[in-house]
Amino acid sequence: MKIGGRAHSLEQVEYIGKIGLDFAEISLFDPVKDRLNINSWKILQDRYQIGYLAHGAKEGDPWQLHNLKEVFAPTMKELIGLAHELNIGLITIHFWLDHRFIPPETILGKIEILKRLVDYADTKGVIICLENMSEWGDDLACAIQTMTGLRLTLDVGHGELLSPINTSYELIKRYSTHLWHVHLHDNYGGNRVEDDLHLPLGEGSIDFYSILKLLRASGYDRTLTMEVNPSHFLAGKRYICEILTTLSLR
Repeated sequence: MKIGGRAHSLEQVEYIGKIGLDFAEISLFDPVKDRLNINSWKILQDRYQIGYLAHGAKEGDPWQLHNLKEVFAPTMKELIGLAHELNIGLITIHFWLDHRFIPPETILGKIEILKRLVDYADTKGVIICLENMSEWGDDLACAIQTMTGLRLTLDVGHGELLSPINTSYELIKRYSTHLWHVHLHDNYGGNRVEDDLHLPLGEGSIDFYSILKLLRASGYDRTLTMEVNPSHFLAGKRYICEILTTLSLR
């Protein structure tokens, strides 16, 4: 598996390059501002020979279909275009589909918006990965069954929230063939937005050993992004590598 770090700035991309991670997952949030950084991103990529993945803009109010259609979707199309210019083949997005909180008619509208984005991204050679927030497998089924080009980013930290057991286990077992990327960060569980702490790996309550074991058993061998403070990247990489080495010895 390739191990990278989330980068919210050019300085963080450069740090990732200097410490030798495999890739940087850069934030593409604002088409106007981000376009100004294209040349700098390319220079850093050439200098450190690192790959890029992308994380797209936040959806805003997840209940407002008008805003999602008229603001979020056009913004994402521009960002997908930027990803294409940077030879980024994968972009992760948040698009909340939890049936406990989002009404059925809103979910249907969101599915249609997402389908159009997935189809557009396909014309640019970019894969859209839907990141789990608080969803279980049933919440994601409609999107996955409707869109052959849609893939999933498993966020292990989010899986610990709003659930008595980390949802990563169910999502891996159910959608292993759709998992294209993984986010790693720690927390102590909880039911609030504030509980999404993005702690260094091993400092919370998440059983990363068991989850990585299940991932490996499922055949997953793609990318892992550490979504933690960059000061913890090296320790996080050692933590992951120790687990993967132990699993290989068994």
